[in-house]
Amino acid sequence: MKVRAAGGKFGAVLLDLDGCLLDSNDAHARAWSDALALFGHLVGAQRIRRHIGKGGSELLRDFVAPGEQHLLSDAIGETQTRVFLKGFGRVRAIPGAAAAVRGMRRAHLPVVLASSADRRVVDRALAKLRLTDVLTGAICSDDVEKAKPFHDVFSVAIARYRLSGRRPVAIGDTPYDVAAAHQIGVPCVALASGGFSPRSLASADLHATDLLSLEEGPGPLPMKELEILGVHGLDLRSDDPEALARRWTTLLRVPVLRRTSREIVLARGPEFFVRIRRATRGARTRVTDVHIAIKRERHRKDSKLDDLGGDSRTQRLPGGLGLVLREFRGAPRSFWRAKR
Repeated sequence: MKVRAAGGKFGAVLLDLDGCLLDSNDAHARAWSDALALFGHLVGAQRIRRHIGKGGSELLRDFVAPGEQHLLSDAIGETQTRVFLKGFGRVRAIPGAAAAVRGMRRAHLPVVLASSADRRVVDRALAKLRLTDVLTGAICSDDVEKAKPFHDVFSVAIARYRLSGRRPVAIGDTPYDVAAAHQIGVPCVALASGGFSPRSLASADLHATDLLSLEEGPGPLPMKELEILGVHGLDLRSDDPEALARRWTTLLRVPVLRRTSREIVLARGPEFFVRIRRATRGARTRVTDVHIAIKRERHRKDSKLDDLGGDSRTQRLPGGLGLVLREFRGAPRSFWRAKR
């Protein structure tokens, strides 16, 4: 596990289930739609989909009148669980996710499942993934009064397994994971594997494609340098321009602006640009250099990347654009240095 805090590695993981370990968010939405229909509420699964990640009672507030919710919340929730478990055999594990958890445990990192799901769903999922004896523990909706987007699932996990002194980090796939973690000051990593839009996950502290890519690590840049550059999750190990562009598009939430035979340009408004220059040598196309431009509100005199083995330079341009340029040359292990 290579996610870092500002002053070192995090010492424990609070891990969500659906969308992180199981590709089950769509199945949950369909089960809620079927359950609500049995109680006279016709709500399409697509409409419910963006609410997946909340606890049952929290989700029903958006679709059922308060009086009916008070009387029928438990019954509708029980029906949803039964419908979901009936089709559980069709739910697939997210590739590499369980292996990533085993890797974290081999690194002696406590991993506690912290989910808004029913206990029966959690037990079936962990048995399917063969993680029952791998995890440090598991907290679910049965253990708390209020599930996500409230912080109770994370708070109980931290207290029960004595993680407060270990600088825990939450890993989830929904905006409700991010909100719940931030309520108690816990940083949150958002995974794209749950199918939520990058915009809905924008407030997360770090972004990754899935659990396996996160466990493999975001690359050689420590968090201090990522904060200076204004980006998170950069992976400089790739020597394939297209793979690098795809990864950064996901991690940095920056769309491709232009693609030619000589370069790929990613841009987010007027604030952030990445130019990946490439050249073909023989049968293989390689990265020749990467330029990054970031707009800053004020000049930062501490923008030095001494740990990377090179000089640093921040320029002030017309219009208040602070331009930080780095080149990435040669082999993937090469360092960045200022573009003079």
